[in-house]
Amino acid sequence: MGEYESSKQMEETCGGSFRQHADAAGTADESPAARTECPDGLAQRDQRLEERRRQASEKLKNAIARELAGESPEETKAETLLWNALILYQDVSFVTSKNLQFTYAIRGYEMFVSRKDKSITRSTVNLAFGMALKLLREDLPISGPKKLGTFGASYLYPIFIRIGVIPPEKTKKRRQKK
Repeated sequence: MGEYESSKQMEETCGGSFRQHADAAGTADESPAARTECPDGLAQRDQRLEERRRQASEKLKNAIARELAGESPEETKAETLLWNALILYQDVSFVTSKNLQFTYAIRGYEMFVSRKDKSITRSTVNLAFGMALKLLREDLPISGPKKLGTFGASYLYPIFIRIGVIPPEKTKKRRQKK
């Protein structure tokens, strides 16, 4: 973990526990040595990040449910919630349908996948999201990345499943009636 600019920044990042621990230990100074790591360690930070990811996914699922129920035209809000969730899930390991592991990073309005040289733009993510919503509205299965019909779908598909855009039960193909 990198250094913090001040104990105040460390306190905000570490969830307020820094000042309590630093005061108790007598280390609440502004020296670089005192700013390098949260006293409670990385595990607590990881737990908070995981909780933020869970909350972002829940907000997104709720917005999608409202959109599908026709309660209000919130697709733009859902797109913003999707992008916010994608930001929180950066550097998380995902696996494609072909069992290839990857991570991604967001820079500006672009998603850079570890296995690709080209980026996936936010507008492409929104197109894939729109297609997923269309299929969900029509109660059709989203059985693979090709159903999203956009560049980068092989990477977006497992991400959409993980963050709740595509419910797991919608990934199975429907059996055709004979």
